[in-house]
Amino acid sequence: HVFHVSQLRNYIRDPRQVVEMDEVQVRENLTYEKRLVVMVNHKLKELRGKSISLVRIVWDAAIGEVTWEVESQFKE
Repeated sequence: HVFHVSQLRNYIRDPRQVVEMDEVQVRENLTYEKRLVVMVNHKLKELRGKSISLVRIVWDAAIGEVTWEVESQFKE
């Protein structure tokens, strides 16, 4: 699927098509804090004799944003 900017010219505005926005708390330095929803998995990764503990984090359940993060960062 490809979206071209030229397609915007053909759009007919419909006031019934309003997108609801989530409220985001933005700080003065234009940053925000993303909070985890749930930790869903845990694994131990071996790298040349060094073990790294990783956890799988769901950040946003609505869009399904999931990442692997180092466990020691989340213990703090």
